[in-house]
Amino acid sequence: MAVLERVHSSQDLRTADYYKQMDVLPGPKTQKALFDDYTILFGRIIVKYLPAFDIFKKCFQKHIEHAFTKEMSKKSEVESLGLLFKCETKTSEMIQILENLQENYVPKSEKDEKGLCDTFVDIPFGGDQLTEERAVNSQKARLDGENDLEKLKGLSPKFEDWHAKKCLYEVKDGVFRDKGSGNEAGTTAWALNFLHKTNAKPGPDKAFNHYKDFTDVELDAQVTSCAMKYFNMTKIEDNPIPADISISSSGDVKSEWIYDQVRCIIRRFTVTYTSQYNGNKDCIQSYHKALLTYNIMLRNINDSIREGDGERLLNCYKYALLFYKCFGRNKYSYSILKMIYRMKLQPSHAFRLIWGRFINTTGIKGRNISLDLHLEHLNHFLKELLGSLRGNLSEKNADRKSKAVNNTKYLIENLEKNYGIASIYRSARRGDFSKDVIRLAVEYDNINIWGNIPKRSYESYPEFQENLLNKMDKGNFVSWLAKKKREFEVLYN
Repeated sequence: MAVLERVHSSQDLRTADYYKQMDVLPGPKTQKALFDDYTILFGRIIVKYLPAFDIFKKCFQKHIEHAFTKEMSKKSEVESLGLLFKCETKTSEMIQILENLQENYVPKSEKDEKGLCDTFVDIPFGGDQLTEERAVNSQKARLDGENDLEKLKGLSPKFEDWHAKKCLYEVKDGVFRDKGSGNEAGTTAWALNFLHKTNAKPGPDKAFNHYKDFTDVELDAQVTSCAMKYFNMTKIEDNPIPADISISSSGDVKSEWIYDQVRCIIRRFTVTYTSQYNGNKDCIQSYHKALLTYNIMLRNINDSIREGDGERLLNCYKYALLFYKCFGRNKYSYSILKMIYRMKLQPSHAFRLIWGRFINTTGIKGRNISLDLHLEHLNHFLKELLGSLRGNLSEKNADRKSKAVNNTKYLIENLEKNYGIASIYRSARRGDFSKDVIRLAVEYDNINIWGNIPKRSYESYPEFQENLLNKMDKGNFVSWLAKKKREFEVLYN
């Protein structure tokens, strides 16, 4: 699958020095940017589920704008490249895959007097982390080539976001869902039982969409309940808003007040990742502060992908790098670190790495998805087409079907739309989880998860620390950073 870029490096307003000075880890600028994002995301939830706050709906924009919002709202141009009957787990065949793609789709310079030609520009080649790793290893196997073309440098391997995001959900499930905690009120395992989310219980690896929906419900309920705690509300219908704010006709006054309140909520109920463990702390509250902070990071990643906001996603990845490294997902932490250092050391590639990560198949604002997720959709659709061939299935017919998959999908979707099938399917899939959010938020309030009761803890999490990164060996991490920095300086200079 090939996707035409909607934004080009000629539109880049950043200088090379900007990328060279970019922080590898989340520094003050990154933290400030994420805090501003969280303020809007928290606000959206509060005004949606607490009726008294409905007057502030216009204060929180539906779309967080960025430099290329207009371009990312356009429909992407997609071309199917057909099938290659090769196995990427074999280095020799992975090399053949790269050779085929480079030969057919990479612009080249003219041949020199020896009859050799060099690449003109390298093209991003995306996949999950394993595909990226195999492509890089295949390029290393060809480092003895005479020119960049023989070294397979016409393709620039990179990881895509859906698989990276899925890995973050797996980390969340491993940290916050202990199999024995299903009867401990307030835990993630308990919430799954309380809401009867049996379809999400297999976890993000086997039931990603259901688990993601559950995580969204969990986050909305957490934010709603911590807002109730902050405003001293005993039930959802309470109105804690001062009279002068409620009757004010000034939108600026209302906006300033609600933003100040939301910022206070975030500071009080989330983690800054600088705190140290205190044995006298309320470990149940610590559990939920850590869970809320992790869930809002996942929400920000999802929202930045929907908006096609590469810079915001990069800010999220700087924190994701720490979680990957802390909880043993070393390959993704390596891939993110490599991507950031490539931006710093080769600024000419930075713009494409940041913004060339999304596809919009509808032409509607806020409807971008990850490139690898779209490819998963196409693969699923193609398998249905190939299944219809039955005894006529062959490499030739399969390749023909794969090259026509986009047009076939377009025709079928239009046919379904004309008969009203598509709209029925979409409404059934989305679902309305508002009742689940309210039920869970009220139960959280009854349990008093945000109360500060020293030495309170879950049996399954007796000494839970709100700062998840305290588990990381800081010395080993610093040594790892220094070692990889030297490696990337050799690779990209």
